[in-house]
Amino acid sequence: MIRDLKYVLFFLALLMLSACNNGDKGLIGGPELEVDVIALQVTPAKVYIAAGLSQQYKAIAIKSNGSTKDVTTHHSLSWSSSDTTIATIDIETGLVTSVMSGKVTITASGMVNGVELNQTAILTVTDATVVPGGVVVTSDAEYMASGFSMEFTATATLSDGTTYTGLGDGSEGHWTIVSQPGTKASIDTNTGILRTNEVDSVGEITVQFKGTSAAWGGTAEKTITVTDATVLGVVVTSDTEHIASGFSIAFTATATLSDGTTYTDLGDGSEGNWTIVSQTGTKASIDTNTGILRTTEVDSVGEITVQFKGTSAAWGGTAEKTITVTDATVLGVVVTSDVGNVTIAGFSVGLTATVTFSDDSTHIVTQDGSEARWLIPPFPNAAFYHIDTNTGVLTTTANSAGILLQVQVVVVSGNNNYYGSFGMTVMDAVVTSVTVTSDEDNVVAGLSLDFSAIANLSNDTDVGVGDGLNGDWSIVSQPGKNATIDTKTGVLTTGLDSVGDITVQLKGTSEAWRGTANKTITVNDAL
Repeated sequence: MIRDLKYVLFFLALLMLSACNNGDKGLIGGPELEVDVIALQVTPAKVYIAAGLSQQYKAIAIKSNGSTKDVTTHHSLSWSSSDTTIATIDIETGLVTSVMSGKVTITASGMVNGVELNQTAILTVTDATVVPGGVVVTSDAEYMASGFSMEFTATATLSDGTTYTGLGDGSEGHWTIVSQPGTKASIDTNTGILRTNEVDSVGEITVQFKGTSAAWGGTAEKTITVTDATVLGVVVTSDTEHIASGFSIAFTATATLSDGTTYTDLGDGSEGNWTIVSQTGTKASIDTNTGILRTTEVDSVGEITVQFKGTSAAWGGTAEKTITVTDATVLGVVVTSDVGNVTIAGFSVGLTATVTFSDDSTHIVTQDGSEARWLIPPFPNAAFYHIDTNTGVLTTTANSAGILLQVQVVVVSGNNNYYGSFGMTVMDAVVTSVTVTSDEDNVVAGLSLDFSAIANLSNDTDVGVGDGLNGDWSIVSQPGKNATIDTKTGVLTTGLDSVGDITVQLKGTSEAWRGTANKTITVNDAL
């Protein structure tokens, strides 16, 4: 059943036919894409941005064996905009610059076997503006040990209540260091990654983001404290102690410091590199930056030892971990959603694929496209919904009420493909109200608080909308300036200057609901 060759060939043939006639025509130049490419995916499929801001698009080529390749800047792929008076796009990089309010179709085009392959996305440019004082610079933490790195981000609050989190990625402005105790700390002007020095960085460092876009040309700053804490030890951990051959496993490196704190971003590529020290065969590989180990079905069974080697001024040692790769075989793939088998028109839903094995173990498929591809089979209602082929996020259109959705996941392990499917019914209901709740109504300054949101529907049912798929979180008002909220998860982190009332807001971003809902909590003095 899992490896039914006839079914696979039939499905791929249909997919090739549908992919070759999908959207507007684009400019084609240079050599073709690889001959085994059967479809393109463009992300984000549907997005709203304010005039004057930018949006980076990505093109993913889906191959006949279910594997993928990022072809965003491939020399044989080109990008186009249906109306350059509303938004222009770099034909080579896929970076959009919005000009004025309106709706445009963004198209990625390439050639495969002499046939043009297209995929489109919808971009809506709004007339929202950045509110005065609406750009806030945040960081992973308020302090760090000397010799380590820290990433800063810049988030803009817009006049329509939404937030724009891509402000500090290099396309809208530049990062600089305004002040530091010494002279050797540095910051990447595009990414906002600050690198400190063990010798002279102890003290306060202030970084600044300077906007350069038509939407915002101001400045925003943040000050963090660099301590003289030293590394006592580094431990490498993994999601599990064993994995079936042909699948992936993620490793992390965490440093324990002399002041009792921990540093969990050690193994993200900025502080060192990952390598395989020993393996049974020769074909397993590890991403040197992310620590994701990919095994093969052929020769990976046995023990594999990975090593993280520090390259920062704070720590240059090594730490290792050994995991076991088993010969367990795949029994099946089960697809689940975070809302069950029912949704409403215009909402997005997260799907998860779980593989079950012959040794009774399970594996949740990674949502980065390395292990699985999410697809929409040729189906009468396929035009009413879209799925992100990497993440499994399913988005329905506003006119999809009453239909039955069908999606498929292809899990790739070596030369074998394993299939799972999922059906979902779209309810004929609309959002009547949204209520924001929190764990508590009070919190002590310096601590965090989780917010969530429930949409009340016209058929007397409820659905969660605060998970980052259907809306963005922001702070409407606060006594100080150091409180921050994760725009996707709704986790509020208060500062020592947050004593008083803080109001947070969820702004809907789906076709089903684009309103706002607020909640005010009280922050108490720790004393």
